[in-house]
Amino acid sequence: MNSPKINIPQFIIPVFILFFNAIMIIFPKEIFLGAKNGLEIWFNTVVPSVLPFMITINILVGLGVPRVIGRLIQPVTLRLFRLTGTQAFVLLVGLTAGFPLGLKLTAQLYRSGEITKPEAYRLMLFCNNAGAMFVTGTVGAGFFSSAKAGYYILLCGVLSVFTLVCLSGIFSPAAAPAHTPVHIKHFDQALLSSAMENAGRAALFIGGYIILFSVLMQVCDTLHLFDAPARVLALLGLDKQLSRAAAAGFFEMTNGCQYAAGGGRANIITAAVLCGWGGLSVHAQSIQFLGGTDLSCIPYIAGKALTALLCFCYAVILWGIFR
Repeated sequence: MNSPKINIPQFIIPVFILFFNAIMIIFPKEIFLGAKNGLEIWFNTVVPSVLPFMITINILVGLGVPRVIGRLIQPVTLRLFRLTGTQAFVLLVGLTAGFPLGLKLTAQLYRSGEITKPEAYRLMLFCNNAGAMFVTGTVGAGFFSSAKAGYYILLCGVLSVFTLVCLSGIFSPAAAPAHTPVHIKHFDQALLSSAMENAGRAALFIGGYIILFSVLMQVCDTLHLFDAPARVLALLGLDKQLSRAAAAGFFEMTNGCQYAAGGGRANIITAAVLCGWGGLSVHAQSIQFLGGTDLSCIPYIAGKALTALLCFCYAVILWGIFR
């Protein structure tokens, strides 16, 4: 009699979930605190900074404004960055509004046929970033009690992104300029309702991921699972606080930046790297928008790893100016 064939990944996932449920029963207080922390991060930080942008961006896309703006700036962006105006608009949204809108817009453009698969993959390298409001407000003014630190981290991130834009442009063919007629569509109640519904659904998805990863981090903390990677990072010269911040920030950026808060050079550089990376929680939130496409998430993850590396380089190089 043939034994049933077991698919290892499919077998591991339910075992992990059962183990996770058991941990929640054994450590109810810690799990509650983790979920509460995730909910507070989502409600107090993400919703105020991301939801309004999501609603307005959905309205702008529905009206066709990105195409109009793209047509106006296209001569400059094609010459400087080999990006069409619409692609440059996505980059601008990713830098200002932040995660996960850059990847969401990229997926929308690809589904509508406005960009090709190679163009989508190039955009995915640099379109999804920590937003300016989050970096300067939450991280700088909030965690570090210094607007100057926030602007420094933001500058490192922007320089890293545009470095990737330029490097990827060298190895990419020039984007074909769009010549189709563009116009602003009529605004009505249906468009507003659709924009709010889509933004609300996306915000709930993001909240679910933040709470889940916050609980996972609390479990790891309770079981001292961060101790081993923290010891490895300590060999690179990071102290206990920053080692814990780096290990936590690999999974969830906001908590990692909060742990890194301090006035030292290493603290601010660590936060810059974490903002460049984004964290697995952000990546899980963002990648779900690729659903329904044939796009792989690998270029996106590779782009975030390169952004983190470049953020580290710029943060070290520019420290003398900041200080």
